[in-house]
Amino acid sequence: MLAGRRQRLGETAKRQAFLDGPVETRIVPTSSTLFTTAHGQRYKQAMAKHFGHKIKVEESDQDAILTFEIGVGTLVLVENGLALSAVATSEADVATLEDVLERHLERFAFRETFPKLDWTRDDGL
Repeated sequence: MLAGRRQRLGETAKRQAFLDGPVETRIVPTSSTLFTTAHGQRYKQAMAKHFGHKIKVEESDQDAILTFEIGVGTLVLVENGLALSAVATSEADVATLEDVLERHLERFAFRETFPKLDWTRDDGL
């Protein structure tokens, strides 16, 4: 179920990236990570509310899609935590989104020991 949800969110993010031409011809770098926590719902809601004052945010019970000028970040509730992903038009923008998402999550998860997140990159090929 999670793989299908991630694929759907990834496709949504790719459509929202501001590239010309059909989705099938785009090469869109992505990155994802998992923050293991029992409080994923709380952090997803807090981040969606925080960013909702600044950017477009679409939130459901299970996920939030954050549309930044440089790309799209997603927060998805999973059984053991919160899965984060970043989609952008360049590797540099993906790195920026990773940093923004991680710093904000760390701020909201201040009651927990926060590890450096291990992001996995996919260059879109």
